[in-house]
Amino acid sequence: GDHPDLLLSLRRLRQMCIRDSLSAAEIREREPNASPDVRGGLLVPGESVGDPFMASIAYAEVALANGVDILLGAEIAGVELGQARHPLVTADGYRLPARRIVNAAGLGSRRLADGYGGGAFDINPRRGQFLLFDKSARPLVQHMLLPVPTAHTKGVLVSPTIFGNLLAGPTAEDLPLDDPAATHTTVDGIRRVLEGGSRLVD
Repeated sequence: GDHPDLLLSLRRLRQMCIRDSLSAAEIREREPNASPDVRGGLLVPGESVGDPFMASIAYAEVALANGVDILLGAEIAGVELGQARHPLVTADGYRLPARRIVNAAGLGSRRLADGYGGGAFDINPRRGQFLLFDKSARPLVQHMLLPVPTAHTKGVLVSPTIFGNLLAGPTAEDLPLDDPAATHTTVDGIRRVLEGGSRLVD
């Protein structure tokens, strides 16, 4: 029978002008190493793999070319609110005057906002662990493979990278609100990535 979650995903994707659904046989034609448990899927032609490192470097280079100063390794310990300028105070005591401040500190944004009396908002730390496979595994998969998403997560994907590797992940682990720095890899997380990836690739 039809998988209700898959049908719901198909309806949502059709709203985004994605029309192709594939049978299990059609998936295996494209991906011979797909799991034997795969019953069908959706083809998303616009899905692509990018390089997040070079994109960030390119943004920084454009900023530098337009007169921006980039200060690396400067932890912001606080903000002194003023009339026209608001000095940012670094952990080692330097004061950096600023007319406008964009709080893009990620998991540290709540702590930074508390330092200048910013509006209330919650940080919900969520850790995602990945596995990066050796380049010898690259021939196993030709496309980005994603499971049927759930209400909690998009699930563990298996995807080629532009560097010639295979990538599997991520987990979606909600962490305590007071533990935003828990970025370490765990045995349980790696196990879950392997289990999720094995549902897509045999």
